[in-house]
Amino acid sequence: MDILAREMAKLEVLQSSTLVLLTNSITILPYPPPSDTTPVPHPLSTHRVTLNINYADTLFSVLVTMEHPLDFLVTTPHLLPMKNLDSVPFPPDYPNTSLVELVRWLITHLKSHMEQCMQEEEQLSGLATAIVNMISMNVISRDSYEVVLVGDKATLLVKFRPEKDITLTSLSEMVKEDKLLNTGGHFYVLKMVFRADTGAFLPVEFSIVFSSDLANMLPELTNFSHPGFTAKLASDLVEFLMYVKETADKAIMKAVDGWEKRAKLLLLLYSILEDGEQAIPYMDSTTMSVIDLAFRTEAAKFMLKIELTPDYPAVVPKVTMFFTRIPAAGARETRDSGTMKERVLEEKEVGVNPDMDENQIAKTVLELINRVCQHMKILVKPDIEHLNIIFVL
Repeated sequence: MDILAREMAKLEVLQSSTLVLLTNSITILPYPPPSDTTPVPHPLSTHRVTLNINYADTLFSVLVTMEHPLDFLVTTPHLLPMKNLDSVPFPPDYPNTSLVELVRWLITHLKSHMEQCMQEEEQLSGLATAIVNMISMNVISRDSYEVVLVGDKATLLVKFRPEKDITLTSLSEMVKEDKLLNTGGHFYVLKMVFRADTGAFLPVEFSIVFSSDLANMLPELTNFSHPGFTAKLASDLVEFLMYVKETADKAIMKAVDGWEKRAKLLLLLYSILEDGEQAIPYMDSTTMSVIDLAFRTEAAKFMLKIELTPDYPAVVPKVTMFFTRIPAAGARETRDSGTMKERVLEEKEVGVNPDMDENQIAKTVLELINRVCQHMKILVKPDIEHLNIIFVL
């Protein structure tokens, strides 16, 4: 296998969104790890890589020989003993199996082995049966969960997508992940941990992880929680999953609705000011929660920072004025020259209230900018204290 084929095979694995539940859960490292004393391998030498796969919050490692055909060695045999693979069919298309198909084949057998181990544990057999029942009821699918039994704990991860389609996508997240075609989309994963000796649910280890798109565009989801989760699980696993899914879906849709309301105001301001004649706008297009409006007069530079909380429009925007004087030509520099001062404006000073729509708020902001510019022109030595005069007039 030449270098181009090896790199393309590795890239296919890293870009796949169907091998494991969470994106960026697979890393591929050269073997042995490079060091200052390791000589550069000969181009014709055998190339090996280590695949570290984060499966059900547990590290599953495989050493793969990148030749034709591919060969491998599971280096975490406590998760999947090599002898378990002796009696199963070869990977698909063997000996022409691709690296991504080999990884998929290994993960499939890892899951089957873990489910068998759980069935053999008397206190966990009910959990294994519940998983089978949820698949038959179409509550979950075969590729939407991961399960692992290590030591005295069993970990179950279940992936759900929001009930309604969400059209929001974070371009910055796509670039960060180097996946301009696929970032994994909008989803969330539930993590549940059970004691192997009793089958008891460990509520302290329960967690929910939202996809990077949702978490970064809808920061209010970071604090998502519900006091009824533990009590619900005590009765029935299926009922609990449905309860969490319904609650999470409602939280997501509420956050999306808030994002869209904030976007109406910020995009309106941006479209009005994008020519830069009255002010230059800088907008947080990911969370739609902040826009900075920079403008100046002959004597001073200003910036209005307008911040919107998830409770907008019930909670009016927070407006902060930043200000610095422009020294006159030939003026002597002082300790305060170029110092940026700031002041949070009160609602009555800005002139906004919760009953205003985005058009009224935008008009008020433009009037505020004009008011500042007009009154600063009449001041010989403008300073932040003079803003009090402006808001009184």
